[in-house]
Amino acid sequence: MSDFGLSERATKTITDILAKYPEVEQAIIYGSQGQKGIIVKVRILI
Repeated sequence: MSDFGLSERATKTITDILAKYPEVEQAIIYGSQGQKGIIVKVRILI
């Protein structure tokens, strides 16, 4: 994720969240396919 300018700490935090809550990862994947409402909900969750 450093390709996106994220620090190691930010990358670890995101990875930890996705590992703990796989439904968040699924919502991001689903949202990236055109369901923008899901992305907003995921951002609020995190």
